[in-house]
Amino acid sequence: MKLDVFFLKKQEPVIISFNFYIKNLYSHLISNKIMSEDFCQLRRWDVLKSKLNNVKADQFDKALMEHSQARLLDVRTIEEYQASHLPDAESMDYFGDDFLERLDQMDIDGEYFVYCRSGRRSVRVCTLMVNSGFKNVFNLDGGLNAYESQVHG
Repeated sequence: MKLDVFFLKKQEPVIISFNFYIKNLYSHLISNKIMSEDFCQLRRWDVLKSKLNNVKADQFDKALMEHSQARLLDVRTIEEYQASHLPDAESMDYFGDDFLERLDQMDIDGEYFVYCRSGRRSVRVCTLMVNSGFKNVFNLDGGLNAYESQVHG
């Protein structure tokens, strides 16, 4: 635990923990209505997603057409892929034993549109791709669930 030293009026050192300081600062900001309690309640999931190129379901087909050289990756299980998938999608099972090897073989300068059922696996895959140096990665926000409700809405 990191300790900080602060001096009071008489120059007497007071040692407090960093966590104690932050907790008290947070309480001060809330009690003085400088910020709301919801302000600091960011979910890790939202932070990850905010760093990606998320494409809304109603814009997905248009975005795919604008990027005609892009590869469409379905990161659901092979069973889910076999049951149904988007036209021209490649199966790349996020849970598959060969997932990382296949990712290593892909061109980091290529364009990729990634989807799954609900958007959770695709966010993970897109985050992994971006962190690995891929520059043109697009996530179907809400996954196939959102896409199908948009199309069949």
